[in-house]
Amino acid sequence: DWLENASLFIGNDSGVSHLAGYMGIPSIVFYITTDPQKWGALGRNVCWIMAKTEEEAFSKFSSALDTLLNAQSLKKLNGYFFS
Repeated sequence: DWLENASLFIGNDSGVSHLAGYMGIPSIVFYITTDPQKWGALGRNVCWIMAKTEEEAFSKFSSALDTLLNAQSLKKLNGYFFS
């Protein structure tokens, strides 16, 4: 019920990330060792982030959030990958 009512999902590579993507929930998903192009959560509103440091992750998160919010207001996100 909590995921169904979410307006944004932020998480790591997990089953919940895949569910959020499948449900069309705007999502930002972090990947460290897994290749998101092979195993990543799918969905029109999913942004993948690959990062090795906290600084890199934060920088990419800011870009992903801006992209996701802008796309949501324009209704035209079709998957983004920040690596």
